[in-house]
Amino acid sequence: MFICFEGIAGSGKTTQTKLLADYLKGVKKKEVFISAAYESDRRKTVSDFMNISGIKPDQNAVMFLFQALHTAQYHEVNQALADGKVVIADRWRHSSRSFR
Repeated sequence: MFICFEGIAGSGKTTQTKLLADYLKGVKKKEVFISAAYESDRRKTVSDFMNISGIKPDQNAVMFLFQALHTAQYHEVNQALADGKVVIADRWRHSSRSFR
């Protein structure tokens, strides 16, 4: 099962995802928490890469790099679902589209 929380900044998405994850742990369900690609440690990796390589933060470069991060998360989600886990996402595709 894939459950995604979307909403504006500060609307309680992270709080709700953590509450749901805690509940699922309490009923012995396997769960995986996924945060949006642009809110994860991977964002720092992308920023570091752009700084080290001297890439200017042009809009297309940023979009493609974050699309690569989202693709990696997509594969993680598919694997978790195949393993029978409940995937809880704090934002997903809808947010990435609106941030473009």
